[in-house]
Amino acid sequence: MRLRSLLLLIVVFLSLPWAAVGATSAAQSIYLSDVSYFREPPKTPLSMLQAYERFEHQNNVNITQRRLLTFGINDDAIWVRLRINNLNPHSEMRRLIAAQTWTDYLDVYLISPQQPIEHWYAGDRQEAGPHLLPEVGYVFNFNVPPGQTELLIRAQSKDPLVLPLELESVQHARQSDAIDHVMSGLLFGVLMTLVGYNIILYLTLKQLDSLFYSLYISCFVILNFAYSGYAFAWVYPHLPLVQNYSILLFMVLHGVFGLIFVSQFLQLPSRRPLLASIIRVYNSVGVIAIAGFIMARMQLYSALLAFCFLSLTSILMIVVGIWNLGKVRDSQYFLLAVLCSMIGVLITAMSVWGVIPFTYYSYHAATYGVVCEAAILAVVLANRLKRIERERIATKYLSSYDPLTKLLNRRGFVEKSNKILEHKVFATQPLSLAIIDVDYFKVINDTHGHQIGDLALSHLSQLLKRHTEAQDVVARWGGEEFVVLFPNTDFAQTYTDAEHLRAVIETSPLILDDRSVSMTASFGLATRESHESIESLLARADQHLYAAKSQGRNCVQPQPSMHTAPLID
Repeated sequence: MRLRSLLLLIVVFLSLPWAAVGATSAAQSIYLSDVSYFREPPKTPLSMLQAYERFEHQNNVNITQRRLLTFGINDDAIWVRLRINNLNPHSEMRRLIAAQTWTDYLDVYLISPQQPIEHWYAGDRQEAGPHLLPEVGYVFNFNVPPGQTELLIRAQSKDPLVLPLELESVQHARQSDAIDHVMSGLLFGVLMTLVGYNIILYLTLKQLDSLFYSLYISCFVILNFAYSGYAFAWVYPHLPLVQNYSILLFMVLHGVFGLIFVSQFLQLPSRRPLLASIIRVYNSVGVIAIAGFIMARMQLYSALLAFCFLSLTSILMIVVGIWNLGKVRDSQYFLLAVLCSMIGVLITAMSVWGVIPFTYYSYHAATYGVVCEAAILAVVLANRLKRIERERIATKYLSSYDPLTKLLNRRGFVEKSNKILEHKVFATQPLSLAIIDVDYFKVINDTHGHQIGDLALSHLSQLLKRHTEAQDVVARWGGEEFVVLFPNTDFAQTYTDAEHLRAVIETSPLILDDRSVSMTASFGLATRESHESIESLLARADQHLYAAKSQGRNCVQPQPSMHTAPLID
C-alpha cells in the first residue's frame, strides 16, 4: 500500500507540467517567429549594430524553428535574433524568458520602429537583479507595440549555454510560475523528508549507508537550489562568484557521495575491496580536480569536469549495481532506484550539454529521477528498518529469556528485579524471594534421558507460571534451579505460597504417552530487610535452600518458627 501511494504521488508529480504545456497551446495573437543565430568571433566582441547588420546580410547566420537553443559548454558568445508579431491594434505586456539562471552574460535589445531601442543587461557575473526569477530563468517584461518588433539577444557563459526562448502573457506567466514553484516545493519537501529520515536512522541505528545517502540527497538538494536560482536570489545575491562555482562543486560532491553510498549499501569494502579502493581513488581525483580548478578560477574547465564526472559516475553506479545484482539483500530494488536517478541525471546532463534535444522533460529528468529513486529507496529503507527492529527485539529477547522454558533467564531476572526494588511504590513494602531446586534431577536425566529432562523443566516452568500471581517474577536461574520474586509479600504469605508451589510440583507429574515422571523441589526463602539489594537477598535465599536440601529435600526453609520479623523502612 505504501509503495502504491508513492507511485501515485510520482504520477501526479510528473503530470503537473502538462497543465502549463496545455496553457501554451492556445492560439496567440502575439507570437515569436524567424529565429536565427550566429556565434560571435572569439575575442572580437560585436556591438548591437554590428550584430544587426550581420543578421541583415545573412552572414553565416543559422535559421531554426526551435525555441529552445542549446550550445553546450564553451566560451563563445551567441547572438540571437527573433521577431515578435503583434496582430492586435494596441500594445500588450509580455514576458520574455531569455536564458537559464546560470548564464554569465546576457544582453537583450528591443528594436521597434515605433519607439527607441531598449536594452537590458543581466547574468550571474553580476549581483542578482530583478530579471532573475528562480526556477524560471532570466525574464524581461515589456510592452509589445502593434506590428512587428525585433529582439536581439547576446548570451555568453562558460557553463552550458541554454536559451529557452518563450514569450508569455502576464496571466500565463503567473500560472506557469505557480506550477514551477509548487513543483519545487514538492521536490524539496520530499527530498528533505528523506534526508531527515536517513539522519534519524543513522543517529539511532548507526547505519553508515543511511548517513551517506542523506549526504548524497543533500548535495542534490543544494545543487538544485543553486541551479534553479533560489540560492543566488535569496541566499547570496551579492556573491556572483559563489553562484559561478557552487553548482559545479555540488555536481561533483553529489556523484562522490552517491558512489560512497553505493559502496556501503552493497558492502563493497568487505565483499569487493579492490572495487571499493578504485571508487575511493576515483572520488579523490574528482574532488581534488574540482577544488584545483575552482581555486584557479578556471570556470570552463570546472564545468567540463563536473559534467564529465557526473555523467561517468551515473554510468559507473549503474554498472556496479548490475554487477552486484542478487548478491546483497534488496540489491534489485537498489538497482531500480539507481537506474531511475542516474538515467535522469544523465539525460539532464546531455540535454544541457547539447548532446540530445533540450526539452522541458529532458531538462527536469534528473529531478524526476531523484524523486522516483527517493520513493523506491524510502520503501527499501523502511523494510530494512523493520528487519533491524525485529532482529533487535529478537536479540533482546534471547539475552533476557531462557529458550527452553520461555522464562526470564538470570540476566533478565536481575534487571527486572532491580527495577522493582528501585521503584518508589515498593520502597516501604515487604518483598520476598524463593530459590527452587528440583530434587535429584540428575536421576531423571540418567533414567529417562536428557530430552525427557528438558520436558520436565518446561513442565515445571508452566506449573510455576500457572500458580503464581501476575505481579510475581518467575525465572530459570540455571540448570534445574528456578527463582520467584514476590513483590509486596511478607514472609508469612511467601511461606504459604512456597508451600503451595511445593505441593503442586509434588502432585503434578509430567505425563507422557508411556510413562509418568514425578518431581519434588526444595525451596529457600528470604524476605528483604531494610534496603537490601537483590544480590544480598539471593545469597540469603541460597543459604536457606542449602538448609532445605540438608534436611531431606522436598521442603521449604526457613520454617516460620525460625524466621524473625523483617525490618522494613
